[in-house]
Amino acid sequence: MKRTGTFRIMLAADAGLKDMTKLVRIITLLALAQAALPAAGQLTNVPPAPVIQAWGGGRHTIALLADGSVWDWGSDVSGKLGDNNVSPSYNVTNGDSFLPVRVHGPGNFGYLTNVMAISAGEGHNMALKADGTVWTWGWNGLAQLGDGTTNDAHTPVQVVGLTNVVAISGRGYFCLAQKSDGTVWSWGWNQYGQLGINSLNTTLVPVQILGLTNPASISAGYSIGLALMSNGTVEVWGTSKDGDLGEGSLNDHSYVPEVVNGLSNVVTASAGFQNPEVLKSDGTIWMWGYGTWGQLGNSGLTNSPVPVQVTGLTNMIFAGPTGDRDNCAIGADHTVWTWGRNYDGQLGNGTASQVFQDTPVQTSPFGNGAYPVMVQTPDWHSLALCSDGTLWAWGSDDHGQLGNNSTNEQWSPGAVMWRVVPPATIKIAAGKRPDGSFQLVFTNNPGARFTVLTSTSLLLPLSQWTPASGVTEDYPGQFQFTDMPAASAQRYYRVRSP
Repeated sequence: MKRTGTFRIMLAADAGLKDMTKLVRIITLLALAQAALPAAGQLTNVPPAPVIQAWGGGRHTIALLADGSVWDWGSDVSGKLGDNNVSPSYNVTNGDSFLPVRVHGPGNFGYLTNVMAISAGEGHNMALKADGTVWTWGWNGLAQLGDGTTNDAHTPVQVVGLTNVVAISGRGYFCLAQKSDGTVWSWGWNQYGQLGINSLNTTLVPVQILGLTNPASISAGYSIGLALMSNGTVEVWGTSKDGDLGEGSLNDHSYVPEVVNGLSNVVTASAGFQNPEVLKSDGTIWMWGYGTWGQLGNSGLTNSPVPVQVTGLTNMIFAGPTGDRDNCAIGADHTVWTWGRNYDGQLGNGTASQVFQDTPVQTSPFGNGAYPVMVQTPDWHSLALCSDGTLWAWGSDDHGQLGNNSTNEQWSPGAVMWRVVPPATIKIAAGKRPDGSFQLVFTNNPGARFTVLTSTSLLLPLSQWTPASGVTEDYPGQFQFTDMPAASAQRYYRVRSP
């Protein structure tokens, strides 16, 4: 939310009053607008805080903002938007959101906060908090939530037994987490041995992957898991029905990690959905696995059980997490390149075609003056994060996953839009506690977030007002705190949006 104005609430209280009707001597609401307030329903491409990470899942999108908040939009099947709502199926849009909505907190209490990393699967989402715990929500039919059940969760639940986690990934129907001691843990669907535990047993809670320690990064795909090692090699595990293991066979498996032969000097790596993609230190991009839709980008329409170089791409700086038959990358000049399937315009070059694109094409311009720093092609739609903290999307939009307040697919990049919520009338409730302090509850009716500042003098400039201590958010838009000691004759509060 952009800062649209400032409101001041002055509450002067006499600590010695016993008559609660006289508790509040003065309550004044003054508008100190710094700019014209927006009309209700106005949209902006500027998020409440810069976007620092984004993922696309099965017809939905998730974003992490710099303030540690998490936002979802698109399909709400199985409650994967995390807002305590649910859509009954993909055939309807009940419960879906065509604009970003903030993920609620566990038990639908407040919001999910202090998040440092996110990941999206086909039907679920993951969040890593700053305290090293992992939280999941959405579909749990294959135990991918890791909470010891197979029950869906419409708000975040904690993954059982995981602490000190530093990295997460959950692209398909299983999840990976790396701990600070270098061990890697997995849970969920395991039909192809993608949990790396030398069995095909699905697990309800995390188990340690065998023989894998201290990877530089981890990535969960569909039928395989992948780890980039600090020496520039790549290890994979799972089943190679389309050559996904990269070891030379189209039909093989390894239920524990093994090194991809002949691949070195890798600086980033992703398992993708069905196509591993790596960026080498020389700026070239290499892929392997399923290729019959041109998604390997090597001028062919066949699977490859060994890494092949993507045609025509040199001096690249980013290899995007790959999607469902379409893939992407960013060049050193910050141009975005895509290849593979383009049924819904997910290549972003202004066209949609039934003809497969087996070599890279450049996307249309973004038009915002900033440059892309991240791109990915998750599930029939594509995403790009720009240097100004805005998020852009294109492709299929049947459930609002592009975040543009519609369900109209678009064939070129368009900005994700955010609601501008104008400051509303903020209600105050006050009560005197047995210890002589006063308990105040501030509520913003639409649930718009706001900040509470306090001072003992109205003459101090805003920069010298301090955040009210002991503030807790009972539910979105309501803040409660105890902050007025009995010895204080009066205290002033300023409520600012956001």
